[in-house]
Amino acid sequence: MATTSGLPEKTLYLRGQQWFDVLGDKTPETVFALAELDARGYGSAGAKAGQPPTEAQRGHILFLAFGATLSGKAQAGMVRSVEVLTEDAAERALRLWLRRVHAEIAGIRREEASPALLSLPTLGELDRVAGLDSSTRAQLDFLAVTTVQAELAPYHLGAADRAKGKQLYDAWLAARAKALGARGSEGTAKKDKRAAREAFDGWLNKWWAIAGARLAQKPQILAAMGVESRRKAAAKAVAATAMVG
Repeated sequence: MATTSGLPEKTLYLRGQQWFDVLGDKTPETVFALAELDARGYGSAGAKAGQPPTEAQRGHILFLAFGATLSGKAQAGMVRSVEVLTEDAAERALRLWLRRVHAEIAGIRREEASPALLSLPTLGELDRVAGLDSSTRAQLDFLAVTTVQAELAPYHLGAADRAKGKQLYDAWLAARAKALGARGSEGTAKKDKRAAREAFDGWLNKWWAIAGARLAQKPQILAAMGVESRRKAAAKAVAATAMVG
């Protein structure tokens, strides 16, 4: 029996495109095929004014919607990829600043044993979001202390370094927010694509079955329309396996 079940999404889209393209050509073969489909309510002539879409029109609407979600998912994936790369770069830059400044202050503290510098916070797990966030905020707070600034002034380490760290921290937070939004958009695009695919697949599967039954004696027309039976698909798979073997 002719069925779309199990077709990859791109193949399903191409078969849908083939169906509408072939049936749109007014050849004797397609006129015959449309007459057979119209006998089961396909409605190739279109709906009259004020009437709901025919099956043919509804299927084309579902096909276009499915195609739009394919490109929408691809676009969402590209945006997510770019935003994640930006987030990763911002995270690396912040982690580098944090480790460098912390190491410098720890080195200064080896001789300058002042109470202010002794309060230098330890770094947490910087490869984890929570650890990087808490460690950065702790170091920014530490650099904002007046007595700390006074102890670090001879080494030209202070307000400018803190400003740089704050800039990197804010950039990282912004990049994280954008990446999170992009991941959410991609997830929504995937759900939309799945729903559109299921809707079009259901429609095309139904009409493949009807066409397969009514045009069983016209295999050349079915082949042109892209309709394929399980038996033919299985035969192709066996042949392909035999060639590989």
